[in-house]
Parts: sequence; C-alpha cells; structure tokens
Amino acid sequence: MSAFSYLTPVAWRDFLGILADYCGNYAIAQ
Repeated sequence: MSAFSYLTPVAWRDFLGILADYCGNYAIAQ
C-alpha cells in the first residue's frame, strides 16, 4: 500500500505533464 501511495502522485504528475505537452502542441498546430 505504501508503494501504491508513493507511485500514484508520481503517475498523476507525469500524466498532467503529458497532457500539458499534448495541449501545448495542439495549440501550436492550430
């Protein structure tokens, strides 16, 4: 459980980073 609690914020941060990069690239492409 401790490992899950540690990994979840990291995965969420990475997901938000990927989403931000995707949105940024989409905005540039427009």
